[in-house]
Amino acid sequence: AQFDNPPDVIAIALEECQRDEALFGALADHWHAPGNSAFADALETYMLDALRLFLSRFYDVYEPMDAPTVSFMLTNGAVMAISRFFAVRPRGVTKEKLLDELTELYAGYFENKLRRPA
Repeated sequence: AQFDNPPDVIAIALEECQRDEALFGALADHWHAPGNSAFADALETYMLDALRLFLSRFYDVYEPMDAPTVSFMLTNGAVMAISRFFAVRPRGVTKEKLLDELTELYAGYFENKLRRPA
C-alpha cells in the first residue's frame, strides 16, 4: 500500500490486524516465540523498506535518521500495541482512539525530525 506520511502505516496495520483479530491477538501473546521470528523479520524488513522510500521522497524535509532503528522502534511499537488491543480489549480503549493516539505519537516523532531553517 502506498502512503503519504508515516502515520498512514498505522491505519493500514490496524486494518490488517482487524481482518484476523485472533491471529494478531495470538501474535501479541507469542511475539518472541521462535516460530514467529520469520513473520516479525518479514514485517520489519517491509517497514524498513517503506520508511526508506518515504525518507527518500522527503529527503529535504526531514533531518537524517537512522532508518533501521527508527523503523524497528515504530514497527514493533505499533504492532505490539495493536496486537495487544485485539488480544485483551483493554477497558476504555477503542480502536478509533488507539489509532488516533498512535498516529499522534508517531506524527509527533516525525514533526520533531523536520529540518529547521538554518
